[in-house]
Amino acid sequence: MQVEHVLHLLYSKAWRAKDHAEASVFGPPEESFKLLTAYCHRSKEVNPWTITVLKTNVTNQFEYMFIAHAASLHGFRTVIRPVIAIDDTHLKGKFSGIMFVAICLDANN
Repeated sequence: MQVEHVLHLLYSKAWRAKDHAEASVFGPPEESFKLLTAYCHRSKEVNPWTITVLKTNVTNQFEYMFIAHAASLHGFRTVIRPVIAIDDTHLKGKFSGIMFVAICLDANN
């Protein structure tokens, strides 16, 4: 903004403007959690052997979600090496948490 428009803008104000623009285009992030149940249902419709688990607490707030797509499960049973690498990353921002990812390699790496 400073270089292109010769405008001094504080970082915090630019961040709020970005958040406002994203909310205008995509809606508030909290609304996305309401779509997870439909996403799980649709994933199973399109891919019948897909496994989805969506866990909420007693006040219906999101706790965790697990997805294992049918194609990945089939590949794991047939061609994947029997080694699984598991990693995690700490999520920062408004919705903090930890995302776990499991990765496997086939014969061609």
